[in-house]
Amino acid sequence: MQIDDSQPRPPYNLHDAKVDAPRKTKVVFVQHSLPRAGGAEQVLYDLISRLDQQTIEPVLCCLYELGELGQRLKDSGCKTHEHLVTQKLDPRNIGRIAKILKQENADILYVTDAFHNMVVGRLAAYFAGTTKTVLAFHSFDTVLRDGDKMPFARRLVQGSADRMLHPTYHRVIALAEGHKEYLASTKKIAEEKIAVVHNGIDHHRFCVTRDKSEARTKLGLPTDKQIVGIVAALRPWKSHDKFLESASKIAKEAPNTLFLIAGQGKERENLVTLTKKLGLEKNVQFMGQVSDVPTFLQSLDISVLTSFHEAFPLSLLESMSSGLPVVSTDVGSVNEIIDDSVTGYLVPFGDTDLFAQKVVSLLQNGELAKQLGDAGRKKVEDMFTVDHMVHRMETIFHDLVASDRESR
Repeated sequence: MQIDDSQPRPPYNLHDAKVDAPRKTKVVFVQHSLPRAGGAEQVLYDLISRLDQQTIEPVLCCLYELGELGQRLKDSGCKTHEHLVTQKLDPRNIGRIAKILKQENADILYVTDAFHNMVVGRLAAYFAGTTKTVLAFHSFDTVLRDGDKMPFARRLVQGSADRMLHPTYHRVIALAEGHKEYLASTKKIAEEKIAVVHNGIDHHRFCVTRDKSEARTKLGLPTDKQIVGIVAALRPWKSHDKFLESASKIAKEAPNTLFLIAGQGKERENLVTLTKKLGLEKNVQFMGQVSDVPTFLQSLDISVLTSFHEAFPLSLLESMSSGLPVVSTDVGSVNEIIDDSVTGYLVPFGDTDLFAQKVVSLLQNGELAKQLGDAGRKKVEDMFTVDHMVHRMETIFHDLVASDRESR
């Protein structure tokens, strides 16, 4: 199937659909909730809101409340269901979702890799007789990431359920080629079932349209300093402690540098304590949850990411789309986003000396910083836009339905 990626598609609006159009492919999306919380939620919102309303009808089922992004979809005309779970282990939860799948006459069930979504959704599809199922992974492995905090019994149950249910999905979505290889080797999913769909962003939002000093004035930031920033929720695997350790080394070489942390989470208190311990109170500013990310990014000179666990982070795509040079730890599939020394710098996790060295080199060489930033922006525009992502998923949905019809 040939897809035309040349023209961006406007957001989904159910009221624009033609009444006399042929039957659409109905896709039911099962998700815990859709708050404005992180990259995975934004990706799902962008996907649902931009599907071709002439050929695909999405239905959003939230196990709990809709959340801010879910409410936006509802307000735009997308059919939604919420509060489908009363108690987490109640088997009736499966029946509620199966009932919706039957009522909607769903062609495809789409679930993300959160354990509860995956189990409840797949069993509901089985009992409802839903023809095709799609499992989308937004991370490498929650057990790998959180396993040291999980009770042994939970790790055992989750691992067993993963091995039993993952292979039963008709299509599994990986975020990158490295992610696909990981899923095939560790989850024992047949490679022919795995399709790669890169995360994409609305790059038009992050075009360089505002002067840096104007952005800083709007945010109340100094115009006479160099600014290095990180956009990431304050969660353990984002490793903001490594950002602060790097910052202490950068500040010795470039004392006129301000370090901004955009995001909120449970790690804030620990990070504030570490900031004081490192003597960085005057150099580090905690911004909290930033609502206007494009303006925040426009205020920076360099954007960084210090995670020990990532799949395909949107924050890097957004930073690169803003024309910023980026420095990131070489984890997950980040090396499919950043071409080292071409569109940014990759550093082994934990090497704060090298991380600081790369940042300082960009602070001291504006021409190099611009060169990497320009190359990064072009790569995002060529490969990682939301339209590329949506068109790829539409093709997968249509192919699944077509293969089902051919088999009858």
